[in-house]
Amino acid sequence: MMLNLTLNLYAARNNLRNESVSNMKITAKQVAVSVEQSGYSSNYVQDKLPRTCG
Repeated sequence: MMLNLTLNLYAARNNLRNESVSNMKITAKQVAVSVEQSGYSSNYVQDKLPRTCG
């Protein structure tokens, strides 16, 4: 009985850890895409400002 509980605890903890790692990787990719898109937007605005203001 104690061995079964220990193995279940280990399995649950391992599954949660793997899920957390997976979620962190997904979040990191989403942040990277957002930063890249912000860079494109910033460059676009910087390219347009001199033409409209000048």
